[in-house]
Amino acid sequence: MKYLLTALLTILTLPCAFAQVNDKIDIDYNKVEVNVLTNRQHYQDQLQRYIAADTTMRLDEIALVYYGYPSTLEYDPTIDYSTIRDQFAKKEYKKVLEQVREALPADPVNLDLIVMGALSASKVNSKADAAYLANLQNRFNMLVTAIMASGSGVDVNSPFKIIRAADAMVLMRNVIGITDITNDAQADNIMAYVFRLPQSQRDNILYFDITPQQKFLSSPQ
Repeated sequence: MKYLLTALLTILTLPCAFAQVNDKIDIDYNKVEVNVLTNRQHYQDQLQRYIAADTTMRLDEIALVYYGYPSTLEYDPTIDYSTIRDQFAKKEYKKVLEQVREALPADPVNLDLIVMGALSASKVNSKADAAYLANLQNRFNMLVTAIMASGSGVDVNSPFKIIRAADAMVLMRNVIGITDITNDAQADNIMAYVFRLPQSQRDNILYFDITPQQKFLSSPQ
């Protein structure tokens, strides 16, 4: 179910650009928030299209869904779904699938839930879950496409923009295929991960902008 890339290193050179140029998109958090708060029905319409895995959505529409979610009352990046994660680690895939079906409607852009749900559905491998699996795969690809278009990731001035820090691990492990993370650090709203590619001793760095999560944590709840 991995998001397919033409080559692993291609992802390390993706350019950064809500002004859309080819496959680039510039994310201005303040403008996105204003857009969501002043056009709530429009945001809900786009969110429902995403939940239905409408693959005709444009890149800017998908980006609005993902980056606009922190402007909703439902956004809470501190929820870690540890129970579901424990069940997934124990390979209790039927239980995971049931829990994801319950949790995802309240947190529809959570990459961790989507990955665990899709992988569990593929393991259960029942006809009844086939449509749900396809839905989750499409939703995952849609969100990843928007995130990968938000920056290059290899330049601190052009980080991948994500709405929760946990999304960085999903992207590195389930998209790029990074397993050897040797160090990490945070400075203000930027997270940096040092990693090594297979059969290489060379350190590489990926940068992630976690501004929405930091804003949430610094605001009175």
